[in-house]
Amino acid sequence: MQTRLKDIDMHLETLEQALALLEEVLAEPFSALVRDAAILRFEYTFELAWKLLRRIAQVEGQKAESPWQAIRAAAEAGLLQNVDLWFEMVECRNSVTMTFMPDISDQVFKAACSLPSILRFVVDATKKKYFNKT
Repeated sequence: MQTRLKDIDMHLETLEQALALLEEVLAEPFSALVRDAAILRFEYTFELAWKLLRRIAQVEGQKAESPWQAIRAAAEAGLLQNVDLWFEMVECRNSVTMTFMPDISDQVFKAACSLPSILRFVVDATKKKYFNKT
């Protein structure tokens, strides 16, 4: 179990680094370059997030081979607040290759702006549940 907790801790650390980079670009005044940078950072931050959720599901003895399964498992473990918003994040992540289209880039940018707050909840809930940290 100790090895699994170290793995979760490593995933958390990497995710927090990516989240800080996303928050950094979101703090900049809006421009097309900021939007595009935020979309890229959203993409890799979301990837790290769902893979953390997958790892947590594995530690809990559940199978989570997709973001959908990982999100469901994390919700059951009490680590998520708004499952529907997470599912919307999956859809936006899947749309990243189409962000040359203005409507899609606006939608993904909006998701990028929402991601930090829902991730902070997951990070805090994970630390509390597995490491007794707040």
